[in-house]
Amino acid sequence: YLAAGCPAPSVLVVNPVSANDDSSNWVTAGQYGMTQSRDWALDSIRLAREYNIPYIIWFPLLPRETSPGGAASDALRKQLNAEMRVIAAANGITFLDLSALSDGAALEFFYSKYDYGDGLHQNELANTEVLVPKLAAILRTLL
Repeated sequence: YLAAGCPAPSVLVVNPVSANDDSSNWVTAGQYGMTQSRDWALDSIRLAREYNIPYIIWFPLLPRETSPGGAASDALRKQLNAEMRVIAAANGITFLDLSALSDGAALEFFYSKYDYGDGLHQNELANTEVLVPKLAAILRTLL
């Protein structure tokens, strides 16, 4: 839409790394997935600069309980989120903290009340109680 001439937003809210992407299956994607995920995140920075979008908010990669790699795969997910936080801080990007959705264990799971039922997505209660209030608070400070 931006390339077609639509006005740019004031804030670009991006989930640069998603559990819906094949690269987030760290068992099969490994370091390729990590590199691809970082590249997508950097693409959002380039897009914001190209269209003069002053603020960017990134979502973390949430737990993927269905990953066949177990704790090893989850450790890579956590490593990627840590790297994304550093990149975000260095570029003035807000990194949304959604840790309230999950238990923080070595193999992290959504709290059952926030699990959509597939171990991969948050449900509407998670959006209502955690995601929307956190995002709204950040947006109020920016606009």
